[in-house]
Amino acid sequence: MKLRKISAIGGAILLVGGMLTACKSEGDSTPVSGDQQQIIDEIVAKFAQQDETDPSYLGDSDRVVQGDFNVAIDAPSAQMELGGKMTVQVDTDTKLAMLAMDAGIKGPQAGGAGQMQTKIDLYMNLAKEPARIYVGQDGRWQQQEISIEKLSEHMASQQSQVDVDFYLNNAENVTLEEKGDTYVLRAVPRSEAMREKFASSSGDAQINDIDGEFVLTVAKDDYEMRNFRADLKMVAETQGEKGDMRVTFDLDSKEESVDLQVPQEALDSPEGSIFPN
Repeated sequence: MKLRKISAIGGAILLVGGMLTACKSEGDSTPVSGDQQQIIDEIVAKFAQQDETDPSYLGDSDRVVQGDFNVAIDAPSAQMELGGKMTVQVDTDTKLAMLAMDAGIKGPQAGGAGQMQTKIDLYMNLAKEPARIYVGQDGRWQQQEISIEKLSEHMASQQSQVDVDFYLNNAENVTLEEKGDTYVLRAVPRSEAMREKFASSSGDAQINDIDGEFVLTVAKDDYEMRNFRADLKMVAETQGEKGDMRVTFDLDSKEESVDLQVPQEALDSPEGSIFPN
């Protein structure tokens, strides 16, 4: 069986229901000279790399990812919006990954007040088999032991929606521009491919009419991601009712020394069932 390396960003998306991603693009750009297709192919190859012998692989260097996310649904019977800020840190020495997320919910799901705030913290310790994960919501923690293979399967079922490799291999109208020390790649996801991916993780909802754009910014020298932006619109149908959905993410990524430790309250927390075993 093919194993995907575990993505800390994918874990973040798991907690907010499987969404999309993104980054900012500023200033003017100029067309890339030379063989654009060769550069695009090299970028695709970079993001397609997987270590199938070590699904706990988190990367070659420490990394910090920060950004905003928003999901808005407008249906005849209900309007809902989920949005907030998130930070992901990866410590490759200890094989620890951490997500901190502050999210706000507006709509019926938020209760009588119509608005609710929540803080979610996630730690994944992949230093040994089985892995151990810790999740805290508004200070209430639980933990779970789970095989790295099983955890990677759960991640793979959701993280393709924020998987750069997936976007690059399911895109059309691809353009490449040069800006300073970066390349900026823009593309439109193929609606059918995106529809199938969203349908696989949207329960009984049927996803149609997907449209949008993603923008990937990478460093020229090593093609490491600097930014990734996606802005998608779609129609979701469930129980005979259709609603408009818009999903946006705005993430900035950089190499930065990280020294992670799981907080004591998480270590002392009771066992729970965060993911099915």
